[in-house]
Order: sequence, then C-alpha cells, then structure tokens
Amino acid sequence: MRKLLGTIVILCFSILSIGQVHDTTMYRQNKVKSVSTWVHMIAFEKSNDTCLTTVKEINRQGSPTYVKMDYHCQGWDVINELKYTYDENYFMSGLTTLQNDQIISQLVVTVDSFGRILTEKNKFYEPFTEVEVRNMYFGEGKDADSMYAAEVSGTDTTYFMTKYTYGNSKLLKSNTTNATTNKPVNMLTNRYDQKGRLIRSEFIYFLGYDNDNITKYEYNDKDQIIKTKSELTDLVAEFYYTKDGLPTKTFYYNKFGALEREVWYKYTYYE
Repeated sequence: MRKLLGTIVILCFSILSIGQVHDTTMYRQNKVKSVSTWVHMIAFEKSNDTCLTTVKEINRQGSPTYVKMDYHCQGWDVINELKYTYDENYFMSGLTTLQNDQIISQLVVTVDSFGRILTEKNKFYEPFTEVEVRNMYFGEGKDADSMYAAEVSGTDTTYFMTKYTYGNSKLLKSNTTNATTNKPVNMLTNRYDQKGRLIRSEFIYFLGYDNDNITKYEYNDKDQIIKTKSELTDLVAEFYYTKDGLPTKTFYYNKFGALEREVWYKYTYYE
C-alpha cells in the first residue's frame, strides 16, 4: 500500500496546483530554462523573510529535469531533491528522490505509446522496501474504460481495479476498488463548465480522511486559473500571470481570509 498512498498524496497535490507551476506547454512555448520560487511566510511573526524555496530546471520540452525544494522558510530543516529522466519520446522513465543529500527512493517507469504507465519499480530506502506496480488498460484509444493494477511488495500482491467515465473527452469520474475484497479505495469526480474548464474536483480516499480533497476553480477571460478554494479547509489560493501566461505570483489565504504566504516566480530562458 506504500506506493498507493504515495500516489494519493501526489494526486492531491496535483489537484491543488493544476494548470499552475507544472504547465509544460507554457514552459515550452516560452522557452523556459529554469524556474525559481521565492516565498514570504507572513504567518510566521518571528520570521518575515523572503526565502528561495524551489529551483526547477526545465528541458526544451517543458518538463522538469531537476527540482530542489528547501523547507527552511517554513520552519523545517529539510531539503528535498527530485531528479527526472525521460525516454526517447519524452515520457518520464525515472525519478530519484533525495532528502538532505540522502537517496530515499528511486522509481523506474515504463509507458505505452500514449504515455500511460505500464510498470513502476519503486525502491524505498528508509526502511528498505521494493514495490512493483503493473498496470493493464482496457478500452480503445488513450482514454481507458478501466485499468487493472497489481501491486507487488515482497511476497504480497494486492490487486486494484479502476473504472473511468468520460464526457466530451474529459475525465468525469474514476473509481478504484480492491479487486480481491471489492472494497472501495478512492474516488475522483470532476465537474466542468461549458467551455470545458475544470471547475470542481473531488477526491475521496475511503481508507482514511487525511487525503480527501475538494477543490473549486475560477478562471479569467484567458482561461487561466486565478483562484482555487478547498471546500474542506476553506484555504484559498490566488494566481497572477505575466503577459506571456507564466505564473508570476501566488497568494495563499487561511480559512479566516488572512494572507499567510506569498510566492513569487522568476525565470531564465533558452536562447
């Protein structure tokens, strides 16, 4: 279950930041070479500094090759690093994660012609664990009707079945169940406006509550996300952009409406 829980955390993070920091299309179109993120922690009364928190190196396809995340400004003595590799079709093939200069996990991925993950081989080092995931997709085209996954850890194998529902080429719903016990694991439900923009995303993890998330999205007339709000925590984020469509700053507010954190972006470019 370790890989599954990690996937849930990543999915929740992705829901919160969709269309913002990881917009590979905008990076590629603007020939972005690197992104530096600076944070101003207003919520910390004793520390009103602006800190460099993230440095991201981007390849010419707009995908990250190296990410360094420094959490000292948030009060944690932690530095995480992510190192990505890609195959000849520019799909991610590997990811190494380091924490305070120590490798904590290594991931090797194979994908099909649509870029969907076929196998994942994970090595976790604290404590040492190896987890392999094998996926099989059903249905025509890149939008699978369902996916069957086998998660192998040592002598234990867990099977999962995920069913997908689409409308107008948009993912409306996915349901994952334990294929052996038939018990629900998680559910994702998306809602779109008439222009096909995601306006609400609800993720429910049935084996616990810490990973549940419901996020609402607002857009400007350029179809850029300008605001997200969590319906469970009332946390709000506001997004601002350059004239070229790149994120330039993000403001985060707590459930009382008070500004807690300011994030600013700086870019370098390929010639």
